[in-house]
Amino acid sequence: MVLRAAREIQEGETVFVGTRLPLLAYLVAKSLHAPRAVALYENGLIREEAARELLFTMGDPPNILDATCATTTLDVMGMMAAGRVDLGILGGAEVDRFGNVNST
Repeated sequence: MVLRAAREIQEGETVFVGTRLPLLAYLVAKSLHAPRAVALYENGLIREEAARELLFTMGDPPNILDATCATTTLDVMGMMAAGRVDLGILGGAEVDRFGNVNST
């Protein structure tokens, strides 16, 4: 699943990245074929460069360190609403019978 999701990320895209498997997919894409992809995280972080250390959640200190921008959830969601995000990859920890994912 990680490799399949990574293949969806294209060079230069802005990607809304969820935690755990989506985060791994972004890191794989960034290292293999999309080095200019930009990550947006639900907690308001924006990164043009991948964190230097392994992350378990988007709020881990290595993800905050050297982030391009540390803003708010509202700002990131506003970017999505304005059409400034190319792709979103979220985990499926909670999916209801209609396919809705439990996310902000």
